Amino acid sequence: MLNFINEAYKHCKAIYFGEGSEPLYMNSNVSLKKHIDPAIVSWEDETPDNKFIDAIAQHRVWYLELERNTQD
Repeated sequence: MLNFINEAYKHCKAIYFGEGSEPLYMNSNVSLKKHIDPAIVSWEDETPDNKFIDAIAQHRVWYLELERNTQD
């Protein structure tokens, strides 16, 4: 599961972390992000369902490709 999440993140796809998925989030590369990412939706978002629908409608977040794939 973690590999799938990391690959989706690497390829600029939208990811929805629902309630109870905190351990997956914390162990994924997504937790290392240093920027606001419109394609990452979490249990903390105000309207997560709508935000995720908007994110997948965009297909990918290309302008974040370099930052998503650069690890310190």
